[in-house]
Amino acid sequence: TGWKKINEQWHYLTGSGALTAGGVVSGIEVDLGGGHMSRYQLPPPLAGDELKQAANSALSILGICPNKPHIGAALLAAIARAPLAECYCIDFAIWIHGYTGSYKSSIAGLALGFFGNFQDTKTFPGNWSDSVNDAEAKSHQTKDSIFVIDDFKPSVSLNEASKLHAMAERIVRNTGNQAGRGRRGSAMESKAAPYNRSMMIITGEDLPKGQSLLGRLLVLEVSKGDISKELLTPLQDSARNSVFRGLMSAYLQWLAPRIDDFKKTLEAEVNQEREAADSSLNKSHARNAGIYANLVVGFEIFLMFLQDTSLIDGSQYQQLLLNMRRDLHSAIDEQSGYQAEQDEAKRFLSLLKAVLSSGNGHIACRLNQGPPKIRPHGWGWRDTSENPIGDKNMSPTGDCIGWYCGASEGENPEVWLQQDAAFKSVSQYARSQGDPILMSASTLWRRMYEKGFILKTEPDHQRNKPRLAIKRMVDGSSKRVMVIKADLIESEDLFD
Repeated sequence: TGWKKINEQWHYLTGSGALTAGGVVSGIEVDLGGGHMSRYQLPPPLAGDELKQAANSALSILGICPNKPHIGAALLAAIARAPLAECYCIDFAIWIHGYTGSYKSSIAGLALGFFGNFQDTKTFPGNWSDSVNDAEAKSHQTKDSIFVIDDFKPSVSLNEASKLHAMAERIVRNTGNQAGRGRRGSAMESKAAPYNRSMMIITGEDLPKGQSLLGRLLVLEVSKGDISKELLTPLQDSARNSVFRGLMSAYLQWLAPRIDDFKKTLEAEVNQEREAADSSLNKSHARNAGIYANLVVGFEIFLMFLQDTSLIDGSQYQQLLLNMRRDLHSAIDEQSGYQAEQDEAKRFLSLLKAVLSSGNGHIACRLNQGPPKIRPHGWGWRDTSENPIGDKNMSPTGDCIGWYCGASEGENPEVWLQQDAAFKSVSQYARSQGDPILMSASTLWRRMYEKGFILKTEPDHQRNKPRLAIKRMVDGSSKRVMVIKADLIESEDLFD
């Protein structure tokens, strides 16, 4: 599918043929293969009252989730942005997250309904039972369109869940990097490396792992009761009756003579929108502003089409654009929360606290290797007996992963971690919870240093970098340890 220049004229290819500035053209056949891919078909463009009714129906998607207007905003902006991928690539995907019964697949189906005859989830072009190669090939094939991979639900077994998460990582990175996985044949000849050229929408009950992956996604969380069933039904009827496809054909017809201009200007417009929004958006990930800008600019071009065809007036244009910017700001703010949850540096400290409180490791006093005087249970020590005078005897649990250094003059309490022992204990605990740490120890320590969690360093003149493990005296001997604030483990709110 998508834009292709034929005889110096831009054609939008779809399973039913091609659209140009003059509408549907005859004599062009597009073979999308078998299965549900053949459902990517567009009718002749709507006009007159039918087009106006279709535009009003499409704009009502903005209200599909009354309590979370950013969901409808992101969905409609994604629909508008999809056909512009020829002009400037789309290096992110939308991930609709929610439990069964939340209608997440239904709203993804509305977006698909602008590009083809997709009646329900049984006709979606992609799902998570596809092979990763098949999913990549289909996302490459659905150029300048919406492509949905439905129902990410890695809960069958730990092994199958790992495979599904690995597939998600490959597909999302393929999208974010706009590059496929290079391969060679038996004779070492280069083979095609398909990459995602669509606006990809993924639905699932779980999220992919890793902050870097979430940085390539806009996550929209849908809960039961969020979606307006009263609005969903007529919108599904519009999709089923080709209303949305007819509107998309009209939009593509309007775009066709403007594609060359947008190829020259769209990247600059996105960059300008990104820079304007950068100071006001949450900066938990560098890609957030780019996702926001891409969606805003895509929607603004759709509004230009609506205004040029007299479907909205100037005041409606400005109000709709203002509302879109506001709602997408909300979407990015919510996105930042998901990225923070997947921050491996913060997660390591949370898991470290769990290791100690669950008795899978302990922190000892640096002076005598005994229990710290303050809250010994929180540092992995347990009561075992009482001595003759009634004092409790404390025993450590698990491996010793560091030492407690109490407050001294001008210094707050510190924890001195043995890097290898701490990483081993935390990694084992994370694996036992079915959610392993996905980062090497050296990278993790650097991330902790960048976030200011490591208090003290030594100069490393050979590498011209700070050394994160420094020398400290522990029970009379010198050891290299990583120094962090004790409050990072003692406090209930770790990072406030």
